Amino acid sequence: MARQRNQEVADLDDAIARLGLDESQRLALQKRYISYIDWLERAATRSRRGHYVMRLIAGIGGVVVTSMSSARSSAILPPA
Repeated sequence: MARQRNQEVADLDDAIARLGLDESQRLALQKRYISYIDWLERAATRSRRGHYVMRLIAGIGGVVVTSMSSARSSAILPPA
């Protein structure tokens, strides 16, 4: 599965290629740092999605609890 790389990662990869390093040094930099930055980008995306899901759950929960409380106090629901 080919994944689309971030533009910043691609720019950094191009900058490493222009440094004038020999092949082994260039490959070492790419393997070590470019892949690490790419991994960090994916981890940040996963964390951001999880954060927004939790915010959505908290928001919906706040609306549901408030509406249930209002319904109970206005005698729409019978007392427990």
